[in-house]
Amino acid sequence: PWSLARVLAAAFGWPFAKAGLLKLVHDLCAFVGPNVLKQLILFLKDPDAPISRGIGLTILVTCSQLTMSLCLRQYFYQCYRTGLRFRTAVIVAVYKKSLVIAASERMSRTSGEITNLMSVDAERLQNLTPYLHAIWYSFLQIGLSLFFLWRELGPSCLGGVAVIIIMMPVTKAVGKYLGGLQKKLMKVKDERLKVNNEVLGGIK
Repeated sequence: PWSLARVLAAAFGWPFAKAGLLKLVHDLCAFVGPNVLKQLILFLKDPDAPISRGIGLTILVTCSQLTMSLCLRQYFYQCYRTGLRFRTAVIVAVYKKSLVIAASERMSRTSGEITNLMSVDAERLQNLTPYLHAIWYSFLQIGLSLFFLWRELGPSCLGGVAVIIIMMPVTKAVGKYLGGLQKKLMKVKDERLKVNNEVLGGIK
């Protein structure tokens, strides 16, 4: 798995990294809105505040929302495009390998396993691509949220952190359970394809 990850990173890592920069801009702009909204409320409360300040805050929140929308759409476009390239590369690699695989090795692998590698597993890799950046941007979002919440609420915001920490083992257990079910499902799919091929071969 790590050798595959290194090869894919070397081939398509730069477009994927550029998508990450777009996501970074989007997440930073997401925190502009609440802060500008606070300043707008303070502006409306102050009768002596200059009108230019209100206009500037309005333009700022509008620009931030437009930037967020553009960056998010481009982020998903780049990620899905990279994911499609991942899928194509894996399918071609498995297909070429299946053509030159030794006969002894071919006997240890069913045609269902090879077909699943070219279809199900490759498609799953493609669908995973838009969410790989969550490895870093989830921590960024949590950190910035805590920073701004601490500034407004003080220690009271730590209640949300406690809930997140408490739910981590539960999420891990659920993910482990679902992963086990997925492995069983893949074995069943392999057996199904094997039986189908045997039936079709018998018909011929």
